[in-house]
This record gives sequence, structure tokens and C-alpha cells, in this order.
Amino acid sequence: MEPGPSASSDTPVGAVTVIADGDDAWSLARDMIEVHGVVAAAAVARENARAAARDGQVTRAKSWIKVLGVIQQHLSGGASSTVADAR
Repeated sequence: MEPGPSASSDTPVGAVTVIADGDDAWSLARDMIEVHGVVAAAAVARENARAAARDGQVTRAKSWIKVLGVIQQHLSGGASSTVADAR
């Protein structure tokens, strides 16, 4: 298992340290959209993926990329009115 985010000042404030797989990516994306809105949720997921990659946390970066993909699908209209309905 990978270590948590480093204590460096480059780590985004409030970064979520959850590893999202399969249904978890859908659930996390849905929750992020509800909290932040679609555009901001995509920005948060993108920044978290960058931070994980920068910190050498490959698995965590890939998980955030999955979440970002779900959010972008929703943003492009590829998902129905809710992310959960698109599954």
C-alpha cells in the first residue's frame, strides 16, 4: 500500500487520500460533483492526480484519473442527469 500524501507545501489543501476503484470512482465523482459542481470537481480531481503523480504515488494518480474521467464524461453530456444513473 502506498504511503499517504507527503507533508510538503505542494500537496493540495483538503486533498482526498481515498484510492478509487470501479464503483468507488463513480461514487467519489458523484459526491465531488454534488459538493463542488461539475467544473470545479474536475479541477479538484485533476489537481489531486497531479499532486499524486508529483509525489510518486502512481496508484493514487491513476485512481484520480479514473475519477476525472467519470467527471469529464458527466461534463460532456455522456452521462445522464446524475452520475449514478449513468452506470
